[in-house]
Amino acid sequence: MKITNIARNLILIILFLNSVILYSKDITSEKVITKNSKNKRKILVEHALSFNNTKGINTKKFRNDCSGFTRRVYDKLNIELFNIPRKEHIRPNGTYVNGVELIWKYVKRNGKIFKNKLPKIGDLIFFDNTHDRNKNKKLDDPFTHIGIVVKVENNTIHYIHKADNKIIISKLNANAKKLIKNKKNNFSRKNWNSAGLLVKGYGNLLDFTS
Repeated sequence: MKITNIARNLILIILFLNSVILYSKDITSEKVITKNSKNKRKILVEHALSFNNTKGINTKKFRNDCSGFTRRVYDKLNIELFNIPRKEHIRPNGTYVNGVELIWKYVKRNGKIFKNKLPKIGDLIFFDNTHDRNKNKKLDDPFTHIGIVVKVENNTIHYIHKADNKIIISKLNANAKKLIKNKKNNFSRKNWNSAGLLVKGYGNLLDFTS
């Protein structure tokens, strides 16, 4: 009888230790950098460039705007950039979060947001104030645009994005010093210097997804 009880207790202890080990693995594996990110970056950028100079993404699955284009490109790697809890789609005041901010939230959950160093190809680039959304002529419009980095040379960042009803490649100066307005009184992302100062941050997902 005692032997049976001892055996039962040993089995329970073993099961408990196994569960602790598995749980520890789950915790330590969170946001672990993957080894094949370089290849994923190449695949993603080649896919993004295939849309260059086209009018849109030609699918009903994604909206034909900057966030929709970004989602379409990342879908190549089976990454759904809007895949966050439904409650985070709505702000406390009841208004809906726009597509750019949803992607920002996804990256914060599953990758890394940064601004203190240059991005790599395939990284996301987020902008504030690329247009005066609320028409008050102030720099208070967050999450207004998004693109995908396709080339980095020195401090010049080339990125592909949906703008002006077309998929185009633009560039910006990461060390920009002066904002320049366009004819519509917006701070122009088309200007090499202005665009650099409108960058909210960069998003790295490809080093953290399997």
